[in-house]
Amino acid sequence: MIFNSLINNRSNFIKSVLILMSGVVAGKLLSLLFLPLLTRLYSPVHFGQYALFKASYLFLVPLLTFKLEIGIPLASSARRLINLVRLTYLLIFLNTIIIWLLLAILPLPDIATEHFEFIRKNIFIVVVAAMIQGLYEITYFYFVRRRKFKILAVARFVGELSGNSLKTIAGIFSYYFGLVLGQILQVSVDFIILLVNSKSRIKLLFKYPIYVADIRQLIAEVRSISLNRVPASILLIAAQQLPVFTLSLMYGDRYAGYFSLALIAVSLPLGMLGGSLGKVLYAEFANINFTKNVKNSHFLLVKTQKRLFFIGLLFLIVLIPSSLYLFPVFFGDQWVDAGNFVAILTVPAVFQAMSAPLMQTLNVTSNQSLFLKINLFRVSTFLAVTFAALSLNLTAIDYMIGYAIFMSLFYAVCVNIVFNRSKKFSFSHNG
Repeated sequence: MIFNSLINNRSNFIKSVLILMSGVVAGKLLSLLFLPLLTRLYSPVHFGQYALFKASYLFLVPLLTFKLEIGIPLASSARRLINLVRLTYLLIFLNTIIIWLLLAILPLPDIATEHFEFIRKNIFIVVVAAMIQGLYEITYFYFVRRRKFKILAVARFVGELSGNSLKTIAGIFSYYFGLVLGQILQVSVDFIILLVNSKSRIKLLFKYPIYVADIRQLIAEVRSISLNRVPASILLIAAQQLPVFTLSLMYGDRYAGYFSLALIAVSLPLGMLGGSLGKVLYAEFANINFTKNVKNSHFLLVKTQKRLFFIGLLFLIVLIPSSLYLFPVFFGDQWVDAGNFVAILTVPAVFQAMSAPLMQTLNVTSNQSLFLKINLFRVSTFLAVTFAALSLNLTAIDYMIGYAIFMSLFYAVCVNIVFNRSKKFSFSHNG
C-alpha cells in the first residue's frame, strides 16, 4: 500500500514537472530565438540599464507581498486559502501606495542620483513593475496549490511571446526603453491569463466579507512566515542582484549588460530546470505532508538530486568550451566579453540549479531561521569579495572569477546542509 502510494506520488511528480517545464522550456526557447535579434537592436549599455531596472523591482517585491505567497500551497482549507489570497492582494496595493508616498516625500540617496540615473528617472515605474510581479506571484502559487500546471505553462509561454515581441518592435524603431516595457508586458500578460482562467474562483474573493478573524489570520501568517522570510528573501534577492549593481558601479552599465546576457544564457537551461523542479517539489511536499511522510519525501529528494547532478555535469562539458567561440557568432561582436562571463558563471549556475529544489524543504518544514542565516552569510561574503576586488583593483573578468568561486562553494555548502538535515530528519522519524 505504501509502495503503491510512493509510485503514484513519483508518477504525479514527474508529470507535474513535465507539464510546468513544457511552458517554461517553450517560453525560454522562444526568448533564446529572440536574443540574437535583441542583442543587435540594443547595446550592452541598454541591457545593463534593463538589468538594473529588473533588479530594482525584484528587490521591492518581498516588501509588497511579505512573502505570504509561500503559505498559499500549505493552506489547510479552501476558506483559509481564499482569505490568504485576497488579503495578500490588498496588502500589495496598500504597500505600493505607501512606497509611492515615501518616494514622493523622501529624497533618494546620493548614490542613486549620481550612479544610477536610469533608475532614478524611472523609479515610479519600478514600483509599478514590482506591484504587478507581486500580484502575479500570489496568483502563481494559488494555481500551484490547485495543481493547475497546464495553465501556468500556457501563461508563461504567451507572456514570453508578448514581452519579446514588444522588445523587438521597440528596438526596430530605436526606442531603447523597449526592454523595460517588454518585461512589464510579459509579467502583466502572465498575470492576466491566470486571472482569466480563474474567473469562478475570483468571485469567491468578493463573495464573503472580511471579518476580524480573517485579519487575525493574516497577522498570524505574517508572524509565522514574514518575520524571518521577508528579511531572508530581501537578502536572497540582494545577493542575486547585487552583482548587477556592483558591476555597474565599478565598471559601468556595459559590464552589467554583459553579466545580464550571460545569466540569461546560463539560466535558460539550468535555471528553468532547477526552478521548475523546486516549485513542483514544494507542491508535492505540501501535498504528501513532508513532516508525516519523511521517508517518501527524502527518497524524492535523493532522486531529484541525482538527476540534477548528471544534467548539470552535461551542461558544464558543453557550455564552458563552446561559449567563448559561439557567443560572438550568435549575439554579435560587441558581446565577446559576455561569452567570457558565460564560461565563468556556468559552474555556479550548475550548483545553483542543484540547490534550488532542496532549498524548498526549508519552506515546507518552516525552517525560516536557517534560510535567513544562509542568505545573511551569502550577502556578507559577497560584499567581502566585492571590497577585496575594489582594494586590489581587479578587472571585471577577475572580479567575476572570484564571484564564481565564492558562489560555487556557497551552493555546494547549501546542498550539503539541507540534504544532511533532511537525512537526519528522516532517520529520527523512522528510528
